[in-house]
Amino acid sequence: MRMAIAMEWKKNNANGKGVYIYANGDRIEGEWKDDSYVKGVYFYKNGDRYEGDWSKDGTKRNGIGTLTYADGSVYVGEFQDGEINGKGNITFPKGKKTQTKSYDGYWKNGKYNGWGTMIWYNGSRYEGQWLEQKLHGYGEYTRHLQNSNIMW
Repeated sequence: MRMAIAMEWKKNNANGKGVYIYANGDRIEGEWKDDSYVKGVYFYKNGDRYEGDWSKDGTKRNGIGTLTYADGSVYVGEFQDGEINGKGNITFPKGKKTQTKSYDGYWKNGKYNGWGTMIWYNGSRYEGQWLEQKLHGYGEYTRHLQNSNIMW
């Protein structure tokens, strides 16, 4: 297992700015404090990229950050214990995988959960409650100038 490190040191601990390259090809460029990664940019081998806050021990995304996926989707919002949790917004590139343009709302364990708004590229829009990435509870769906109040 090989890795490469270039950073500032203080009393044998990483402190300050640096670059850390993992054996699997992932790379971190950012700031360390008392040997823990605290903030910067994490480049994943698969093309994803995370910029934001980390847990105190430097092992999990935690706090506010931006996760840019290799497919061009971008999530901006809250993370907790390495997962997308809390309030956030994701935008999707037009075309390939989905007709969804964006979702803005609450998340739990990486899924839409709670109140949120989804907008599709065709102009349709849903604002309402979600449970584990599915419409659930009260919501208002708008499509091509037609309004419908629907319960799921």
